[in-house]
Amino acid sequence: MSKNNKPQASQHMLWFFVLPAIAFILFVGYKFSTSKSQEPQKSTLEQKLVKIESAKTPGDRWQAAYSLAQDLQQKIRTKEMSGLSKEQKDKIFSRLDNLLQEHGTDTRLKKYLLLTLGQIGDPQALSSLKRGIGDQNPEIQFFSAWGYLDILQKNKGVIKEEDLELIASWLDLEDPGFKKIASSFLVQTKNQKYINKVAKLMEDPETEVSWNAAVALATIGDKRAKETLLESFDIKKIRKLNMRSKKDLEQLVSTSYSAAQKIWDEDFKKAVDYLKMRTDPKTPEGGAIHKALR
Repeated sequence: MSKNNKPQASQHMLWFFVLPAIAFILFVGYKFSTSKSQEPQKSTLEQKLVKIESAKTPGDRWQAAYSLAQDLQQKIRTKEMSGLSKEQKDKIFSRLDNLLQEHGTDTRLKKYLLLTLGQIGDPQALSSLKRGIGDQNPEIQFFSAWGYLDILQKNKGVIKEEDLELIASWLDLEDPGFKKIASSFLVQTKNQKYINKVAKLMEDPETEVSWNAAVALATIGDKRAKETLLESFDIKKIRKLNMRSKKDLEQLVSTSYSAAQKIWDEDFKKAVDYLKMRTDPKTPEGGAIHKALR
């Protein structure tokens, strides 16, 4: 995995804090719902897999993959996936894996299939996602890593030391996206070795990385996060980030505020009160900040 390439995939993350992969899938689903072509809702998984496999164009393949993902999501919500036999699941994952390998140059399709595999949450998909982490395309690397963590979070019993070592190696990459998702995952392991590595990221020159590390640490009550986390309530430092929208700003402050509750003290109270005082709730900026601090 390259240390110099910063994947565009990190742009799909809101602000500094990674949303679940389902957010991306739902976003794509919303956009795609306006298209002219829609798959019959009563198609079976088998029919939809065949449709992807037999598609003549990348566009048709993408539409079929979308339809399959929607069907799988429905089965996950209704617990139907858990009712499938091992043989049925094996066939699904085998065919999805074959599609990933067969269409290795179709980045859009691969990203979508990888996120779908991650959201299904079955450990069977780990080998496919791990292979994707070693892909030459930075975006495929990132989406594979995202799905990989999604599955491990849902199946903590399958986590091995080699998984943790791999994820910890992302803390040394230049891409902030990898650092952030690795930080958020590793602190939840309660393994002090990895938590200490995350703590070192608070010295990272990129504010988004250092603040994210502080948030991650604060969520587990690690008071080492205090000084860095206090910075996220400094209006001068917030403005230097040039947030893209009010929603981004609100999420940033809200996430920091929520994390701070775990290590709350008088210094945080003063910082928050001062931030409120320095911002006008009638302005877009102040309105977003005051809403986040309610």
